[in-house]
Amino acid sequence: MELFLSDKARSDLLKIYRYLEERSPHAANAFAHRTDAAFENLIEFPFIGRDRSWLGPGIRCLIVGLHLVFYLVDVERITVVRVIDGRMDVDEEFYR
Repeated sequence: MELFLSDKARSDLLKIYRYLEERSPHAANAFAHRTDAAFENLIEFPFIGRDRSWLGPGIRCLIVGLHLVFYLVDVERITVVRVIDGRMDVDEEFYR
């Protein structure tokens, strides 16, 4: 199974990384490592995240540190649709 990042998820990851990098390069690198490890874990165990289908059909969520990774699983791939800081209003931010 392969992992695909939506354009919005790529943008989310870049914004989070840049925000952290401005404050602490170490924190930014730690975030990148945690996220990469979570993605590898998702490839092995695609259904480890909780069901969040009220956000959209088939949406699942995995917690990575303070961030929430929202994704879809189909037969051939996992699509990460958003990565959102868990301290935000997730319901509002998800559709932004």
